[in-house]
Amino acid sequence: MTVTAKKERTKVVKYKVKGATLPDVWKDILKKGPKDPNDNKKVAALTTTKLEVDAKKAKFKADGAIIENSDGTYTVKAKFDKFQLVHRAETKYPDHDGKLSMRPLIEWGKFVARLIGHEGLHVKKSQDEADLIAKEIAGLRGEATSDDKRQAARDAAAELLKLFAKTYNEKKLDDRLNGVHSKFDKSSGHGPKLNLKVA
Repeated sequence: MTVTAKKERTKVVKYKVKGATLPDVWKDILKKGPKDPNDNKKVAALTTTKLEVDAKKAKFKADGAIIENSDGTYTVKAKFDKFQLVHRAETKYPDHDGKLSMRPLIEWGKFVARLIGHEGLHVKKSQDEADLIAKEIAGLRGEATSDDKRQAARDAAAELLKLFAKTYNEKKLDDRLNGVHSKFDKSSGHGPKLNLKVA
């Protein structure tokens, strides 16, 4: 494929939490944890993703043969060639100091493992969406007509860029990836829950 979404390694950020009991730890999470941008609520862990696109680095090529029209003009269709998008992800999750009794410590370890798994699925689903966006961008076409072949080609590339900018600007891409995260959180109940009754 001429348009691809490169996956960067996920950046992991840990924030410190403390507490001698799991309820205390949870209170600290609600104080220090990240805020979900989709509902503005504090959560234990959060994955944010970004799809970076820089059309200035993209290359173009003709899509099919140049058409010579009856009036002596030329029509050219252009598509992207060698255009790489970059998918970046950052995951924040809590890191406890380990000062818990044995049973709560075991429960905490299980909870964090489930959190990491859940956030990993966020990254995967976002990357899948980025790959889909890359396919959509590869399907875009710009078209232009001129009495000069080279000018027609330049104008077709310019039209392609206009279409791209209108459909895949930064806000629309952010909204689309955030929509993926929101949908997954709703279907999964915002991920695993810490069993506060373990003591």
